[in-house]
Amino acid sequence: MVRFFLEKPFSDDEIVLDGEERHHLVDVYRSQPGMKVQLFDREGNEYLAEVLAVTAKNARLKVLEKSLSSKTKEHNIFLAQGLIKSQNWDVILEKCMELGLKGLFPMLTQHLGNGKYVAGKEERWNKVMVSSAKQCGRSSLIKIEPIMTFSDVIEKTSSFPTRLLAHTGEGLPSFKKALDSLVPILFPVLIMIGPEGGFSQKEIQQAYDHKILIFSLGNLILRAETAAIAVVANLNFYLQDTL
Repeated sequence: MVRFFLEKPFSDDEIVLDGEERHHLVDVYRSQPGMKVQLFDREGNEYLAEVLAVTAKNARLKVLEKSLSSKTKEHNIFLAQGLIKSQNWDVILEKCMELGLKGLFPMLTQHLGNGKYVAGKEERWNKVMVSSAKQCGRSSLIKIEPIMTFSDVIEKTSSFPTRLLAHTGEGLPSFKKALDSLVPILFPVLIMIGPEGGFSQKEIQQAYDHKILIFSLGNLILRAETAAIAVVANLNFYLQDTL
């Protein structure tokens, strides 16, 4: 069954869809009164609803059932991502939606500190996440925090029992060895990925000072978005038997 995104709160078991979701419901999928459809919101709730009426402006639906998605059981994994070019955020959000990422911290770092790469992107990001959620069956969206500095992210996540940072260089443990050293892994987990230029030595030292475990990304140089997706995916595979 086709799924639609519920952006606005509703009352009295009646939902009103307008804008893009109304367009998809009525113009694309030709839904008519009496048809039943599924909806989801950003909090992991799913709804079975019946179409009551459609107009040129909106569609009215009656909620028949509400449930918590069986797919909301996911690991509490958060990503702190150094700022990258705007088009690459779409890739990270799309793939990390599929991988069950819980939250995202866009992060100002010393090697790239220009907030223009994320300014005004909220609507675009929301569309990317909704589209991905419809495709993969997820019923919640990644919570995106305001832009923070590297230091602010460390302070904001000080209560996280598990924090790791991806870096390059010799003498660092592999990602698997780093995770093995933390078993049993406690949640929430924070993964820190730098921008294209990586982290500065000052930031690496700051991470050591706050007992953040630093691991190697391997011998090849990865693009920032590739590193983020690869690390989140591998962490999910490592933890897949712990849900």
